[in-house]
Amino acid sequence: MAKKIEKDRTYKVGPYNVQVNFDYSDVISRYDAWKSRCQELKGKDIRIMREETSLYDSLLKHTTAKRIVYDKDGPKESEKKKSGQGGAHLLPACETIFSGEMGPQSKELLEAVKRVMDDESADGHPANPRNMNWQSDIKGWNPKPELDKDGKPKLDANGNPKHKARKGTIYGHWRTETYVNYRREIKKLPEEMPPADENWYSEQPDSAEPPMWQALYGSGEDLFQDLDSLQMIVEDALEVEGTMDVSKDTPIEIKGLGAAQAIFNEIEPVRLWFSKAVGDSTWRTPAGNFAASRARKWFLNNPTQMADDGDGELMLRIMETLNADYPVKPNSVYLAIPENQIRQIASLAGFRRTEERETTAQAQGMVQEDPDVTKKMDWRMVLAR
Repeated sequence: MAKKIEKDRTYKVGPYNVQVNFDYSDVISRYDAWKSRCQELKGKDIRIMREETSLYDSLLKHTTAKRIVYDKDGPKESEKKKSGQGGAHLLPACETIFSGEMGPQSKELLEAVKRVMDDESADGHPANPRNMNWQSDIKGWNPKPELDKDGKPKLDANGNPKHKARKGTIYGHWRTETYVNYRREIKKLPEEMPPADENWYSEQPDSAEPPMWQALYGSGEDLFQDLDSLQMIVEDALEVEGTMDVSKDTPIEIKGLGAAQAIFNEIEPVRLWFSKAVGDSTWRTPAGNFAASRARKWFLNNPTQMADDGDGELMLRIMETLNADYPVKPNSVYLAIPENQIRQIASLAGFRRTEERETTAQAQGMVQEDPDVTKKMDWRMVLAR
């Protein structure tokens, strides 16, 4: 991983100082829309009694809040909190990522979040909202009231006849149609909140689609129509490709066997520059040579923009000291091209001296043989990788 050395997104990557940029604007916008939707959905929208409690609030408590359980003595709060998984773990992590300064470090955090989500969204996982279960949900009741020893109907605290209820386990959401009808018809609660949508609950694990599951793992339907689930946003954020601009103070050295031919043939901006320069008289010296010294300075002082992914991939191979786990492609670089390589590239681009200038230059001793190129790197091997 690149090491940040300044506060302005400058990182040390191998021997190079680089400015790294990731365009996360789209996924940040989608995360903000997702969060707003979770905060808008409250009470009756998600079929819970606390009208002021939003879906976002519920997610923050997912797997950590104490549950209300039922036994023969009625409802009571569970004695033990569950471990920190689910939304209670994921939401603070995602808030840190998407609301902070996103950069190269975000990839590692996003990968950690994705691993948790992949694990907890699996069938059978207890932190999967599909598998939230209520073991004493109403599944039916005896239409005849219970009778006391005198044969009279037993009455509840509100004076309503008691009916023996059949209970069982429901997954996803407890407010089933049967549950609501029982409360309306038997408990005489006509203002009872409507039941949850049928797809929100199930008698089988791993099949219900309650609001919390839709928010975390859904496919952009139902309550999140035209929006994305958190998992979709995280996965797309991991697909964002960054770019880096190599700083002027750490130019990339172009040297070695085949170096001139490699950058001329394979890096389009270099090829276009030389193809234009060799036809421009301002790049000739008085002796008729190509102005190699001036061209070297030009590439040291002017960034070379990568034309496409192919240019960037080749430049990554040239910058061979880069860590293989740092796949950010160069967007622009400064090149340190030795003068002998400059002259070779100019020749490849079609530069020729006239007979008159060449003869005059030789007579004056102005033409020198190019020195041997260094054998530090065989560029034919670089291109073959």
